[in-house]
Amino acid sequence: KEFKTDRPEVFQQKKDGSRQYDVLCYGNPKTLETYLEGIQNFIDKKKPLYTPITPNKAITVSPADVEIACYCPDCRKLWDDKGGQYGNASRVMATFVDKLSRTIKERWPDQGFTVIFLPYLNYTTAPDGFKFPDNVEVQICGMPGLASYKEPAIRDEEQVNIEKWMALSGRKIQNWHYCVWPAHKTKAAYQYPHVIKDFYLRNRDKTIGTFINGDFNH
Repeated sequence: KEFKTDRPEVFQQKKDGSRQYDVLCYGNPKTLETYLEGIQNFIDKKKPLYTPITPNKAITVSPADVEIACYCPDCRKLWDDKGGQYGNASRVMATFVDKLSRTIKERWPDQGFTVIFLPYLNYTTAPDGFKFPDNVEVQICGMPGLASYKEPAIRDEEQVNIEKWMALSGRKIQNWHYCVWPAHKTKAAYQYPHVIKDFYLRNRDKTIGTFINGDFNH
């Protein structure tokens, strides 16, 4: 409520100019400023504690569960129409994460904060031209669903993305795998242990672990 009144620019702007109050705008400088205010409040044990920070000082950058679709001037400058289904907003999010992590390192070098970024939906593909500082960890969402890695083209594309995020962050990545996909589309049983085994044999030295996202009848 406070943000709606005092800083509406931190919310995603629709094409008609109105604000989408359940989605943040990651291009406007005020959003970064708001995150930093929240971090300082966390350190000072003050409220409001509106920045998502865990007790072990992991700072989350994970937008609402919808595609980024902000039409503000700041986001449009970073928009990549050639980025495709999984990458047209990647530069928007990577720019925010880069600015946030660098400011944290400079302002609070001894606090031990880690920025945890979840590439997902239309910002899953690693963008070119970025190199995060060493306080960023990436948790990549496997958008097609792990079972579909049986297809060489999908498997290889996902592998390229993992390698790019590792190079960008300088760290091992986390995985976010959907065993729920494509289980929600079929009642037929299917098994794919060989696909999972192949994935982890190839990535055992590249991932620190997986969040397994499931539901439905899988």
